[in-house]
Amino acid sequence: MSIQVSQFSIYIHQLAGQFTYGVMALPVATFMIWNLFGPRILSAGFCQGNTV
Repeated sequence: MSIQVSQFSIYIHQLAGQFTYGVMALPVATFMIWNLFGPRILSAGFCQGNTV
């Protein structure tokens, strides 16, 4: 029984580690997208007088 619990615990820790990297990658990707495309989107909206 204890071997099954330890294997399950290792699996859960590995899954949590992958989830953590995914959660950390999401804001980085969001920052990169806004950094690359944000000025074009916002400046076009401001020049045309549209509310964003």
